[in-house]
Amino acid sequence: MDQEQPTRPGTRSGEAPAPDRTRRRLTGAGLAAPVLLSVAARPAWGNRCTLSAQLSGNLSAPTVTCEGLSPGYWKNHTSEWDHGTGLTYRTELRFHDPSHGFPVRAFPDTGTVDFGDRTLLQVLQLTGGDDPKRLGFHAVAAVLNAQRFYPGSFGYAPGDIVDIYRNWTGTAEDLKAFYEALEVS
Repeated sequence: MDQEQPTRPGTRSGEAPAPDRTRRRLTGAGLAAPVLLSVAARPAWGNRCTLSAQLSGNLSAPTVTCEGLSPGYWKNHTSEWDHGTGLTYRTELRFHDPSHGFPVRAFPDTGTVDFGDRTLLQVLQLTGGDDPKRLGFHAVAAVLNAQRFYPGSFGYAPGDIVDIYRNWTGTAEDLKAFYEALEVS
């Protein structure tokens, strides 16, 4: 069941075709690309304290200590919110502040998350059904961690945390898990 292979122009029937140099160059480049990419592997945001970078296991960089405190810490240490730097996120800021706060959101697993006129501190103090899935609790901690530790040892700026909340397409439970993962200490 030998089928005769078509011949390329310039070759005789039964003779092996001459090597295709273009194909060899492309093959060589394809083999070298993964090596080059692995040598230059860096987190996309250039910071080793993003959640993606923490999970990637990039061993080519020096060890960096990523910082993030729990919601309970921020609730009990309100004097630490503005540690002399005049930063934006303070105890009296409204959670849904139109200029730089978290927007009112609807999530598939909780419905609308609306903390009304509550301040960031009041959202941290909510219990039970007033904070579905404890999302506000962890969102406030994430923005305070960003305010306190970004850019040195926290991978997101405060505006990034709010943008993630605003643009999240999954469930409230998944967003809470994302924020919880940023609480590393």
